Amino acid sequence: MLPTFMIIWVVYRHGSAVNKQSYIYNVRSWLTGISGTCFTQNLYYNTGVGTAKYNGSISSMTWKSGNESTVRGYKFTYDGLDRVLNATYGETASISTNANRFSENVTGYDKNGNIKGLQRYGQLSSTSYGLIDNLTLTLNGNQLSCVEDAVSTAAYGTNTAFVNGASVAGE
Repeated sequence: MLPTFMIIWVVYRHGSAVNKQSYIYNVRSWLTGISGTCFTQNLYYNTGVGTAKYNGSISSMTWKSGNESTVRGYKFTYDGLDRVLNATYGETASISTNANRFSENVTGYDKNGNIKGLQRYGQLSSTSYGLIDNLTLTLNGNQLSCVEDAVSTAAYGTNTAFVNGASVAGE
């Protein structure tokens, strides 16, 4: 395991509130953590619960917001060209509780490395989670020309799902 050390410590003053943030890097100068009064995040490369990566790709990440006690995170898997295939969601430091509630899967890439398909999971009702987007991306060269969603079910509550033909800032 590589040692870590703190490089930067920033203090933001907004009115009477102070938000202190620390940025932590490893000996390869890869960001491994952000720690602040409102948000904490850890990035894992060759440690953590994901498959160890030694090339700079992130194997897993965890975060916690504000005063929440719940640690949330993603484990990442990659293909042979080191492109992201899956971001598997979970809670707790092991990223195993409430698994897959908000996972994302890339279903294919074109020869230029552009994403051709993306599946997103999210909240369907107050008690259930499942597929909220099954997107097919059409490109003209490297320019995105069309996105179609094979899932017609809307996401739950204030969560948003992709809507074909919509022009909404929240998408």
